[in-house]
Amino acid sequence: MNIALKVLVLVYLLAMGVTQASLLTPMALAALLLMLGLHTCRQRLYDHTYLLAVEFVVITVAIAYGAPLSLWYAVLAFDLAFKKLFVGLIPILGAIYVYSLYPKNPLLLLLTALAVLLALALNEIETQNLKHQHTLDKERRLRYSLEETKQKLLKSQEEVEHITEVQERNRIAHEIHDSVGHNIAGILMQMQVAHKCLDQDKDKTRVALTKSISKLTETLEILRDTVHNLRPIEKAGIDYIRAIIDDYEYCPVEFLPSGDLSNIPPRLLQAVASIVKEALTNTSRYSKATNVRIELDVNDKFLRLYILDNGVGCSHVRAGLGLSGMRERVTNLGGTITVSGDEGFLIVCVLYR
Repeated sequence: MNIALKVLVLVYLLAMGVTQASLLTPMALAALLLMLGLHTCRQRLYDHTYLLAVEFVVITVAIAYGAPLSLWYAVLAFDLAFKKLFVGLIPILGAIYVYSLYPKNPLLLLLTALAVLLALALNEIETQNLKHQHTLDKERRLRYSLEETKQKLLKSQEEVEHITEVQERNRIAHEIHDSVGHNIAGILMQMQVAHKCLDQDKDKTRVALTKSISKLTETLEILRDTVHNLRPIEKAGIDYIRAIIDDYEYCPVEFLPSGDLSNIPPRLLQAVASIVKEALTNTSRYSKATNVRIELDVNDKFLRLYILDNGVGCSHVRAGLGLSGMRERVTNLGGTITVSGDEGFLIVCVLYR
């Protein structure tokens, strides 16, 4: 708009020079070319208030020598108002008054006022555009930052799942080593005793073989449970938990899920499945229960697993391999677990998402 205004002024001045050749003197042309040069310098090289002051002096001197450049005051007023240098408008109005330009050109003051209003309007539009662009840039940076944070969270989740998987494998390896390995070593010793006493003491041989068979049966059950826990999840989501419960034949199981069960993280699903398996196994072995109640409540922040049977319970809960494995698994996931044997056997587990 500034350039367009100056082009219109230039066309006007040239037209005036053509129609009134006596007014367009060499000094007026030189002053006009100097003004255009100063304007080009401000636009492309060095935009400073001092150059506006130089333009004002050149115009005023040229007008004093009769050059018809008074209309350029409107252009100067536009530039000053656009930069919000309102003090600079005072000399322009003073020059119009001193040289008595207003009576000769009544529209000059009106044109100057319109140029000032136009400059203020354009300045406000440009300010709003800059604010809008700044807001867009800030929003774009926030989106990039959010996407970067999301990727970091996904990567962290994958790392946590990997660490959890490694810890679970280590736990199972320790369990096999500590329980199965120990039992097999004991069975080997019993078999060696039976072999030595085979021809000498048949009663002692029979006792050793009986202990070996009992220990081997116990070892087989531990090994079967461990291998079952290593099986991959064949069904997705809550169906995997339902399949575990449906396969349980010792007593009826009442399963009461609630909340959004479709997006349980795999690491939490595996933990819940392991706890349910261990709890149902313990019920069939020790509780003499006729009913088991399982509640699974899921929300955006955590999930809560509640397991209660109506069995005999126990006054002192001994943390065997199964319960120790539960606690270790839940602790590794940053959750909490509570066990009670006062009225039946109760397990309450909270896992955070």
